[in-house]
Amino acid sequence: AGRPPAGAGGGGGADAGELLAYLDLLLENRPVLRGAEQMVEFRGNFHVWREDAAMLERRFGTRMPAGAREALRIVRGEADALAEHCGAWYELVLAELLFADPTRKRKDLEGLVDTAADCYADGGAGPLDDALKCVMKDDPKGALDHVHAALGPRHWLLPHLDDLLRRAGQVSPRRVPTAGVDDSHLYITEYALGLAATRGLWQVAAGYLGALPEAQARPWTAAVVE
Repeated sequence: AGRPPAGAGGGGGADAGELLAYLDLLLENRPVLRGAEQMVEFRGNFHVWREDAAMLERRFGTRMPAGAREALRIVRGEADALAEHCGAWYELVLAELLFADPTRKRKDLEGLVDTAADCYADGGAGPLDDALKCVMKDDPKGALDHVHAALGPRHWLLPHLDDLLRRAGQVSPRRVPTAGVDDSHLYITEYALGLAATRGLWQVAAGYLGALPEAQARPWTAAVVE
């Protein structure tokens, strides 16, 4: 990390230009983790960088403008500063990962998500918050279920997201007992029927239905064409 300009915080009043120059240098030299192979080196550099930020605050002390002091608290990852300036649980999760603990392991993310969500339990979570929590907890099937509940059965996102996840090997089809088909086929059917309800889109709907097994596609395609 960068070191302070010569004479930073020395005798006399704090110089705003000198302070801004140091802040710029500090942010410019913030360590970046570019791969797991750099983990040990990054941890050392990140510790030194945070110490540099603390040193700047000590040098200027009470002479440091309130805004600059608050910015330092945020980039150093101070918990109360992050909580104060984040407006939603997912903002707090990202701030913790960016400023406080960039080397947090993936398996430890679930606890962070739950803790952040508890901090904003009274904030009125949006309809897709549960889906986003599942994404962060590495639960793609749960995310699909919540997207289905939040956006409804005929939204375009559901079949396309399911298709992408299946092609990536992240999810496998599940049988839906009430429908007698796999969930991926159900998503396609529901979306296609929604398209068919709009005048002039029956051909697009039939194209989606063509992705289904023939025995399932035939009756629905016939209904759309008629």
